[in-house]
Amino acid sequence: MTYLVLSPKISSTYPVHHQSLGRAIPTFSSLKSLEVVEENSEIIVFYDEMLNVQKMLDLEALLNLSYHVIVNNSDDLEMLSPIFKTTLLDYSQIDAQLIRAIQLNDKNAIASMERSSTDKKSVAFRQSYLQEVQRMAGPGSTDAVNELATKFLNLWSTHSHLGQLHSALSAKDKENTIALFHLRRSLASIKKEMVDFLQTFVGLQNKYRSSIASSIARENLKIHLPQHITSLVLKNYGMPNTFDFVQTLYDTLTVSYDRHTKVVYIVDPNGIDINLLPDYYLTIDSKVQTADLMDYDYIALVSDVKVPLELLLSTSQVNTLIVIDARKEPDRLFLGETLSLNLVPDVHTMTKLLLPEEQTISPTSKTKYYLDEDAVDNINQFGKRNSRIVGFVVNTLLDHQL
Repeated sequence: MTYLVLSPKISSTYPVHHQSLGRAIPTFSSLKSLEVVEENSEIIVFYDEMLNVQKMLDLEALLNLSYHVIVNNSDDLEMLSPIFKTTLLDYSQIDAQLIRAIQLNDKNAIASMERSSTDKKSVAFRQSYLQEVQRMAGPGSTDAVNELATKFLNLWSTHSHLGQLHSALSAKDKENTIALFHLRRSLASIKKEMVDFLQTFVGLQNKYRSSIASSIARENLKIHLPQHITSLVLKNYGMPNTFDFVQTLYDTLTVSYDRHTKVVYIVDPNGIDINLLPDYYLTIDSKVQTADLMDYDYIALVSDVKVPLELLLSTSQVNTLIVIDARKEPDRLFLGETLSLNLVPDVHTMTKLLLPEEQTISPTSKTKYYLDEDAVDNINQFGKRNSRIVGFVVNTLLDHQL
């Protein structure tokens, strides 16, 4: 996108037709308005001494702008051309046609409007005038004319000498100014990089501190598991349906092997799993009642985890505990747990999380421990379909007890 910056001073000094310009290109009256333009835009600027070059450089670094600066005198051309793409033109010719030529980079059209020819005519006039005065100071002139002409030539010589000194000092000053502009441009770019770096560093630092705090909290959360209790911890990394599998394990352990089994489902307060829990789960999200822990075999913990689990282990006669950790960041819960397995929705998740295949259950047939989650008429049918994985888990728990 291309935009035009045309200051009120230039607009009031030269016969600028804003209406025709507005149809040709979006026009702003100040550099500040450029703060809202898109990145990588091209900006045509009609320069005057009130424009802040440093502001132009800052915006260039911030938005990656590309400037085409139009000047109407050779001094500004000499100063700005090392910094920006610069063209010398007559401001009295500012119209939609000129802007269009600049926008399309029509070099032929721009060349026809450049001020160079006007400046050459002015230099030629000054040279011819000086030659005429020199002729007047020669033989054949009256004493008065000759005296005046000689004084003029002396003044002209002094003026020329001072002009040369001024040009030399101006050139040095402009060199310093240009060097300063380049330095400020580099500083602006470095400042932006430093800000980006600091933001990244602060983000990493906060993440590290959060990780340390989380690690400490998790370490304090770990529960010592009594030796007479066997445990199965299923860390769920996005498997949508785990309830049939868990119920099959529970039924097998309680009915076939007469194991007093409790199921504890741990969920985040705002997690999707809390809305999928079957009705037979008791949800505990605040105060814990010992009687509830004794009466219910399916329990869902939403907020506090450590207190209900420790109370459950100390008051009930449970000898097998199945825990499904469905939090966003599952972690080790117990010291001395019997068996820990991962639940994933597909092989991609297992690979992405670097989970060992021999400890991972997936509804994908490509994995070692495949769980068939297809709809069934009853839980017994589900158990028959998945007898291999159910048998592996149950036998592991029973072998540990022996």
